[in-house]
Amino acid sequence: MIIKNSHFNVLIGLNSFILFFILFEKSIQIPAFLQVFGRMHPLLLHFPIVLLILSWLLYLFRRPLEKEIPNASRFINLIFYVSALTIAITAIFGLLLSKEGGFEGEAYLWHKYSGVGLSFLTLGLIAFIRFNISSKNRLLFTVGINLSFILLLIVGHFGATLTHGEDFVFAPLREKKSTELNIEDAMVFEDAVLPILQAKCAGCHNADKAKVGLILTDSSSILKGGENGKVFIAGNALTSLMIERILMDIDNEHRMPPKGKPQLSIDEVSLLRSWIQSGGKFDVPLSAFREQDTLFQSVKAVYGF
Repeated sequence: MIIKNSHFNVLIGLNSFILFFILFEKSIQIPAFLQVFGRMHPLLLHFPIVLLILSWLLYLFRRPLEKEIPNASRFINLIFYVSALTIAITAIFGLLLSKEGGFEGEAYLWHKYSGVGLSFLTLGLIAFIRFNISSKNRLLFTVGINLSFILLLIVGHFGATLTHGEDFVFAPLREKKSTELNIEDAMVFEDAVLPILQAKCAGCHNADKAKVGLILTDSSSILKGGENGKVFIAGNALTSLMIERILMDIDNEHRMPPKGKPQLSIDEVSLLRSWIQSGGKFDVPLSAFREQDTLFQSVKAVYGF
């Protein structure tokens, strides 16, 4: 593919919009119809990942390919241009999505600015191709395309952290601890309630991705609640927001966890409900409850002893 002015200008326009958005982000208001495009970000991002990796591999092996296929370089240019195009569009959709709120923290900032940086870098590399930069600068292009691959890994890593939680990729390799609890030492919140919240809720309600301003990774944040108010009413589980959302129909848009995410088991729901009903305290040991108490039995059903 020969990169024409019209092709290059499209990339310039998209990246100019990205730069404008970054500079005036606080003043920009996103209408509802653009929010739809923002929510397509998780769907679209798979295309630039595949295309950029393919471009990188084809470039690395371009010399043997060019010997076998006369127009191999044009094909590589086409794939790389489309990857740069989809990277810019995906970055824009991601910026639109970020305006809905609930995204903050170090992982979000790394994901955001490494994605923007990747878009600018691929634009620069396309400029090399468009203006037929001399072979003397080919080494610089090689460094750039390798750097783009590294940036892609960084973007993907922090994107997975926002979506699935910290250490999602390597979690299966970690040594798994026994889920059984010691009755004498276990704390109700720290050892029984918090692990459920971390496994089923913290993916969307953590310091980096606080949907509706709610964080469910520590006691102080849980007590603080979110934009919809307090998470629970101590001693009144059925009217507590947490339990109401968990018990909603699976197709309800306010259901938590939402459809498609790992759901709480009946025993886990019973444990959360019993904990709230018992007062929702954060510093009470399990040994403070009698064996016949509902909370004790709920903990036993989930973890065993």
